[in-house]
Amino acid sequence: MDKWWLKKELDYWQAEKAMEISTLSGACFLTRRSILKKYGFFDEGFPLYFEDNDWCKRLKKNKEKLIYLPSAEIIHYYNQTTTHSPSDAQEKFAFSMRRFFLKHYGKKTTNLLMKLLNFFSSHPAKWEGKDLGILSLPFEFNMIKEKGPYLVQISPNPHFIPSVGAFTNSLPLRLSNTLWSSIAKGTYFSRIITLNKMKIFNNSKWYKL
Repeated sequence: MDKWWLKKELDYWQAEKAMEISTLSGACFLTRRSILKKYGFFDEGFPLYFEDNDWCKRLKKNKEKLIYLPSAEIIHYYNQTTTHSPSDAQEKFAFSMRRFFLKHYGKKTTNLLMKLLNFFSSHPAKWEGKDLGILSLPFEFNMIKEKGPYLVQISPNPHFIPSVGAFTNSLPLRLSNTLWSSIAKGTYFSRIITLNKMKIFNNSKWYKL
């Protein structure tokens, strides 16, 4: 699953031309006024999360196209909405996820999915890496013996779904003070991937103070 998702991410991150995709992030997208009049806005029954997935799903069911434009640039600060109440955010995520699947796939499929998710959450895969503890200074991707180019990634979970990444030809690479200050407090995972051989290095876990 991790490798499959990584390949999908690379398809997006390395894209040079506009491409059709299955869903868009609600963090930033543009659409015509006529589309909103025809299909409506976000479903307010989703308290947090999945409202963008639901909107995109409605459009796709009606044969509308969703286009990813790699040349577009925005700044989106991750996890700022849920900083003050992470437990409440988790409850809303679970509620919205179940509501999304019930709405689009039915009760039988949703119940099966929930059972699978409960199983995997109670039987987590063993994480192998180095725990760096608490970090108060900006994180740095250290040098490795393998030559670049590299993909460096940071994620809130060990499966790197979702994640942010950057391409670089050289290491070490230190996060800027501006970027570091924009990251919410919490546990994160990081790794380095060599793009030539797709090998993973410096799989690490740390807590951002």
